[in-house]
Amino acid sequence: MVAFYEGVLGFTPSRLKSGLYAEFHHLGTRLVLYSVPPENLINPIKRSYTSPGLSICLQVTELETLLQQISGAIAHSPVLSTVTIGTIMNQSHGREVHLSDPEGNRLILYQPIQKTATPSA
Repeated sequence: MVAFYEGVLGFTPSRLKSGLYAEFHHLGTRLVLYSVPPENLINPIKRSYTSPGLSICLQVTELETLLQQISGAIAHSPVLSTVTIGTIMNQSHGREVHLSDPEGNRLILYQPIQKTATPSA
């Protein structure tokens, strides 16, 4: 997970506790990942990309550039072999793509529609 969020998405780890906790900072965003011990889970069901659950939505400025970076990282890392990337979709709010992180959480990367300035009278 750390390799994915750091190396692929560019988040800088600021605190790490191997296998338990990782805190990242990137462009004013703070992202925290932590592992809940199995004994603390009420219903320890491993969720997959296709099941309901956690979705992380990130706004990006250059969707294609980021997807190329992610694809390159996946191709060079066996740790990232479980990451899947969907196709770019045009939505009312902009363009987006769904992918999974190494733990199966759904990520939604979206690039908002560029608003064009209207000429003033």
